[in-house]
Amino acid sequence: MQVLVFCVTARITSFMYTLYKELGLNCMEIHSKKSQMHRFHTYKDFRDSDGSVVMFTSNVSSRGLDYPNITLVIQVIFYDSFTFKHLFSLKILFILRMLTSKLA
Repeated sequence: MQVLVFCVTARITSFMYTLYKELGLNCMEIHSKKSQMHRFHTYKDFRDSDGSVVMFTSNVSSRGLDYPNITLVIQVIFYDSFTFKHLFSLKILFILRMLTSKLA
């Protein structure tokens, strides 16, 4: 089971990752404060994992990355309505792109 959790900022992503890691959950994090090389290797490890894993991520993952075996997508929302409208549209496009690629 692969779960993708979108957070609004790198800080919230890091907080959620740390919290759930402390609780013993098998999880990973990708956000803009991590190096490009770290993000690539974490993305690859998540994509290729066979077991249950949760990926906490910011908007970095909503732009052009393909996650083929996602079981659940969660959006964590902590922001004002203007920002919500902008980011929500990006997430919808990402989800539609995922669904389209799975149907093809």
